[in-house]
Amino acid sequence: MAAMYLQNQGFEEYASARRLSEEESRQDPETEPYKSKYKARELLLQLAEALQGFQDESQAEENIELTLQLAELWFHLGVNFSETEEVPTGEQYFSRCAELMQGHKMDQRCVNTCLNCLNQVSTFTLTSLNCLNQEAEDIYKMYMHNVGQPPLLLHELLSPEQTGSPKSRQAEFEKTHTLTLYYLAQTYPKLGDNEKALMDDIGELDRAKQTDLAKGGAVFGSKGSHNDDKQEKSEDPEKAEGADGSICHHGDEKSQLRFESLELTALEDQVTDKKVTDFDQARAVFLVGQKYVNAAKEFYVLDGHVTDFVEITQDWSQLFRALSFFEQDFERRCKMHKRRADMLQSLLSELNQQHYLLVCRQIMYEIAEIFSEMLDLKVAIAESGDERPTVHAVKKINSLAQQSISHYQMFLDSLRKADKEMPKTFSEDTLRPALVANFCVGRLYSKFLSSDPQVKLQNMSKSSHGKHPARFRIKKLSFHERVHHAQHSRMEIEQLIIQHGRSNVRTRL
Repeated sequence: MAAMYLQNQGFEEYASARRLSEEESRQDPETEPYKSKYKARELLLQLAEALQGFQDESQAEENIELTLQLAELWFHLGVNFSETEEVPTGEQYFSRCAELMQGHKMDQRCVNTCLNCLNQVSTFTLTSLNCLNQEAEDIYKMYMHNVGQPPLLLHELLSPEQTGSPKSRQAEFEKTHTLTLYYLAQTYPKLGDNEKALMDDIGELDRAKQTDLAKGGAVFGSKGSHNDDKQEKSEDPEKAEGADGSICHHGDEKSQLRFESLELTALEDQVTDKKVTDFDQARAVFLVGQKYVNAAKEFYVLDGHVTDFVEITQDWSQLFRALSFFEQDFERRCKMHKRRADMLQSLLSELNQQHYLLVCRQIMYEIAEIFSEMLDLKVAIAESGDERPTVHAVKKINSLAQQSISHYQMFLDSLRKADKEMPKTFSEDTLRPALVANFCVGRLYSKFLSSDPQVKLQNMSKSSHGKHPARFRIKKLSFHERVHHAQHSRMEIEQLIIQHGRSNVRTRL
């Protein structure tokens, strides 16, 4: 019955849904960007409902194929809901797909769908990202070892004739596995394993070249330096240098660092392989990086590629930050940071905090840090002269302090609950950033310049005990079940305060 239905009607409905989603959706008007995808969804849901009705009356072997066909429909529905920005519903369909494929992961008919499903789910679930991609890689290796036959193409199970050639099937399977390796390579920096990330990126790029995925752009290192919640970007030069050194000293592993199938001479000549030591060298590297940033922004536009556009903009900001390190002129360095602030503020104004809260928090935090760095530069410029700071210089310093405070406060306000109250407990991801943000606010109040003793006293009070206490209501944190983490960070935070000259801030962690 099910086979007859599919031959007479089902396969045609699926082909129509696929055509709507992949072809006609490109012509949808801006006022109805998902018009065709919604129509495709209706067809997929009708087809899934019909197949579910045939399950009970099917014979055992036919029922297995019916189950796998239904699993593939759940997968495509998951993709459909994800593409229309209904991610939670999409996750539900991916989960249903995974459940139906339990026990059939080595089946030639569905192993490709299984890997695609795990890849899709891994992009949503940050906490189990590494586990899901590792599972996908294990399934690939096990299948190639135990079965070895090219699996069906992603759409063949719902087509009237399985016409895929062994070559095309294997090519698609390899592309799916390459995507798995790409996602897996992004997880290692989050786990602190930079060397493993490097080796996986190299292997993944080599595979990408062989399977024609390299046309999609350079993926090496494109996301390895940031985590998806990105609330805190960690920079540890000693660890990074140690990782680099450990790779360079593994003489017997040098061959693993070579891209045998890639012709890289032209690209290698663009960037030096030696350590950058002055501004001219840094600028040369910066210009190459900026060229690729601009090229990426032409494709990954904000409308339709929000996450990618945000990450590219943040990378661009970091390019300016790295370049500013080598600039000896404080005024020019300040202008570089101003460029960073402008691009990030413009980006923040375009984002919906309700949908992109984690990204917005990170951008708020970075903007606050930028204005704080600009403040320090302006203070250094003022102190380097023999005369007292001009009225204009004082206003600029105070303005920078206020802008930094405002963005730190925006970050802190984003942590509030629905009732606008600060939570009594904080997650491990937000506890330290919240503490540091408050210490920074306290320090910034001490940087305000004024000739009025009363104003000075008020700012000093705000710095330590007032509306924005540097202690961040530590009594609240005493109830935190992980308060020992905050206590463990005391020396780290105090060192941060010392580095920024926050001698007036006192803590009682």
